[in-house]
Amino acid sequence: MLIGLGRMYGAAMTLGGGSPDTLASPVSPDVVACTVTDAMWDGSSGDRCFLPAIDPEQLDEFKFENYPHPVSRVRHPAHLAMQDPEWLEDYKKAIAIMKSLPLSDPRSFMQQARVHCAYCDGAYPMLGHPDERLLVHASWLFASFHRWYLFFFERIMGKNWDHPDGMRILDMFKDINSPLYDPNRNVKHLDKIIDLSYHVPKDNPDFEHNNPDDRQIQENLLLMRKQMLYSTKPQLFFGAAYRAEDKADPNSGAGALELAPHNAIHLWTGSSSPGHGCLLVCRTGLNLLLLWNVWRNDLPGRSRTDLTDPDYLNASFILFHENAKPVRVLVKDSFNTEKLGYKYEQQDLPWLFKKISRPTKPTITETTVSFPKKLDSVITTKVVRPQKECLKDFIKFDVFVNDDHDHQPDEKTEVKPQYAGSFTSLTHKSSGGPVAKIVDGVMGSIKPRKNALWLALSNLLEDIGASDDEAIQVTVVPRSGTESVVITNVSIQFVA
Repeated sequence: MLIGLGRMYGAAMTLGGGSPDTLASPVSPDVVACTVTDAMWDGSSGDRCFLPAIDPEQLDEFKFENYPHPVSRVRHPAHLAMQDPEWLEDYKKAIAIMKSLPLSDPRSFMQQARVHCAYCDGAYPMLGHPDERLLVHASWLFASFHRWYLFFFERIMGKNWDHPDGMRILDMFKDINSPLYDPNRNVKHLDKIIDLSYHVPKDNPDFEHNNPDDRQIQENLLLMRKQMLYSTKPQLFFGAAYRAEDKADPNSGAGALELAPHNAIHLWTGSSSPGHGCLLVCRTGLNLLLLWNVWRNDLPGRSRTDLTDPDYLNASFILFHENAKPVRVLVKDSFNTEKLGYKYEQQDLPWLFKKISRPTKPTITETTVSFPKKLDSVITTKVVRPQKECLKDFIKFDVFVNDDHDHQPDEKTEVKPQYAGSFTSLTHKSSGGPVAKIVDGVMGSIKPRKNALWLALSNLLEDIGASDDEAIQVTVVPRSGTESVVITNVSIQFVA
């Protein structure tokens, strides 16, 4: 019965601490007080996510009856859709039209990129909290914001790395004469199998993995299995609570959907040239929102549900629709894609049936580490489980459980049964740099956020034969940009 209780609640490991959030109020952008962030998302000088002014009198409230429903479109995986010449031609034409629109038009390709940048880099303060920037990453807002963003992007103009056939940059993005071509993509990766746990060591900017294709595919499938199947609780999948009253240094934390493979794909796709890291942020289409549907509806085992906290459901964003007018949308209206007018094509999930070869259990070290501890070398510590009755550049560190490998920071991440997950961050610069308020010219600053990395444990411990152990050994391996990262605590908690 005690083991069953543990499974019912689900064990999770947290690095950096964190406690249940108290009720506050939902997040909403103050679009009248738009700011210029310090994010250099496209590598150009002086272009800092500045958006067209929004007149509150012209603001529409989203209503389902104003948009086509029930289902009128089927979203296909990109590697299958591109095989349809008519679809591909329409896609190219739509992007070309968006690129031809004047910069002042919120429907233009550049302004749509800026919309994404604005919410990721703090161009808007929170309504009622002028000193707090609204940032959708590393919190429960991540998935819903991107669903709304792509919903309107698709309406203005009219994509699959979790399947082996989609683990390369697709041919339609390689034609230099096509509107789909972006010169800022990393040319070294155009014909490689994508590495879903990719990072670039600080001391080796030319670092490239040498995994054979077959092995890289298997590692990618294992990573997808861990991220999707292990995170049975919504907090683990979507991320930490984020409310309007969250002041400086809230305990934020990204969910599995954002941590990997989202951030690694941005880094893999973007140019390694200085300033092009946020090609990362604004110009890479990802298959994330299909995975939201898959996580909720198509996985075996316990039922998975969306978050139901009122502060989450009533959080809002303001975007632009196809007639160039601003529209306010609520998180709670983003759940049902069929009401939004589309559904996803059913497809195989090869990572779901990825077999796990149970590793040999190591001897757990009796060494315990005193925290806080700067993450400038590998950290291995013993973590006692609860009683069963109870950013400058890309930042990345890996976490392994009961792994006796002699880890070196400059190694490639090896996705294997003992791999619990990674902390990854695109370090949107406004999180720690200055912002300039356009309305009054006053300069302000934002303190770096304190993050909590939550990693799902129950299924992992079963896979490696450690579900009945009284303690586990946790190894934290710095990979990229961790020189200023401090691990404040490592603990195991039950997540209800």
